[in-house]
Amino acid sequence: MVVGCGDEAAPEVAADLGKSGDWLVHAIAGNSQQLAQFNQAIAEAEVKGCVSAEELGLKALPYRDYLVNILVIMDLQKAQAAGLKMEEARRCVVPEGRIVICSGGKITKTEDVPPCPQMDVWTHRYYDAGGVPTSNDKAFEQHIARFVPKIHGQLLAVLVDGKVQHCRSSCLWS
Repeated sequence: MVVGCGDEAAPEVAADLGKSGDWLVHAIAGNSQQLAQFNQAIAEAEVKGCVSAEELGLKALPYRDYLVNILVIMDLQKAQAAGLKMEEARRCVVPEGRIVICSGGKITKTEDVPPCPQMDVWTHRYYDAGGVPTSNDKAFEQHIARFVPKIHGQLLAVLVDGKVQHCRSSCLWS
């Protein structure tokens, strides 16, 4: 996610992040003029679909807890003046994700989000060496992951009776 806050480099940063096709980038513009700049950069870079932009406020970011991998704030002072609080930014970023703060189009600070104490550590593809695809995660609520919260290649992470489990996609439908 890229929070633009009027920084002239923000549209280019958002478009560049989406060029590889490996990232889904969401840019937040503070007004319609900034939104037009984002949309122009997206069109020129031909990354529509990988990068999207919309005009939103910053007091409450439009994400569930632990959903954003990297949050880029192009101008922290302007973002804070527009209502963004760092607690809100940290709420959205996944444990061990990153908040990148820029100024003048250059990175001035990065903050690694610490691991969440309510989340289990998966050391193997199926949770642990025993191959049991069940962990003791407590950070997720049932309604966020009743079906498919995250896809890992051919595997899906699903919540069953309050425990995160991985299974092949075919097992859900058979």
